[in-house]
Amino acid sequence: MDDHGVHPCVRDGSDVCSVPVLRAANGPGGENSPVRSAAVPKLSTADGLLQTVVRDPLVPGTKGTSPLDPFHYARIAPDSGQIVRSARVGVGSLYDTLQMAGTITRGGAYLQGTVSGILRITAG
Repeated sequence: MDDHGVHPCVRDGSDVCSVPVLRAANGPGGENSPVRSAAVPKLSTADGLLQTVVRDPLVPGTKGTSPLDPFHYARIAPDSGQIVRSARVGVGSLYDTLQMAGTITRGGAYLQGTVSGILRITAG
């Protein structure tokens, strides 16, 4: 982040970012982060954070998935891979995003498709 809190890749949108999106977080194999994104993350040019929905394992510490996994909306710092904000959106396969990409509206709301409909997530 620069002196104004803006990620260097989003100053004017014209530069190709040379900073790794998520730096290695000591994950197994070639993983860049232990965060399990359930959707294609989107970079917010307003604050330089990634927005996505993550799928947590039903049993903490495991890597498997189940029809009862909890899903959370998350804002992630691209330079560290750390989740800086998270909110539960639901539990179970009805909240599965099927790796679809969400959309960030001009007003900052995050819209994410799921198996059962569309989530609208706002800062409030």
